[in-house]
Amino acid sequence: MKIVAIQGSHRKEGSTSRLMEAYLKGVQDKNPKVEVEVVHLRDEDIKPCTGCNGCKMGKTGVCVIKDDMHMHYDKVDQADMLVFASPVYWFNMNAQLKTYIDRLYGFDYVSKLKGKKLSLVMTYAAENLEESGGHHGLGGLKDMAAYTQMDLMDTVTASTGMEMKLNQEDLDKAYQQGLAAKMA
Repeated sequence: MKIVAIQGSHRKEGSTSRLMEAYLKGVQDKNPKVEVEVVHLRDEDIKPCTGCNGCKMGKTGVCVIKDDMHMHYDKVDQADMLVFASPVYWFNMNAQLKTYIDRLYGFDYVSKLKGKKLSLVMTYAAENLEESGGHHGLGGLKDMAAYTQMDLMDTVTASTGMEMKLNQEDLDKAYQQGLAAKMA
């Protein structure tokens, strides 16, 4: 089984990364043969979708924008599970992750995503997910999963507070969610 984890945060060692790593460690400890690839979107050149529909009307059937996203189509295609990780920015997932998800339109996303497992990791500074607005990002992913017939397995969320720091209890909870993830 292969997991591709898409890290939307700019901070490679920040709260969102740490929460995602705790979740993935739980998954790997329970399923030692799982292969995990983490992609940090901050290191990628992925431009926004322009809505040109060149991917649907062109002869190639893939996105016409020339950037790093083309490498990701194969990664997504080969993955059994995707993990999307993002801090909450302005009441939703951040722009980097949203841009990545928008660009999944550029390949045969309905058949390529069907049956794949999906988990969301999200950090926020408010008291709870509702107050932070993170439920908007979660709602969008639930809709996407339903439309593409993906299996939305887990939502791993934690408040960092205004200090932007996680506590050990949140990391332990994420690890336990990873251990409990039904991979088969």
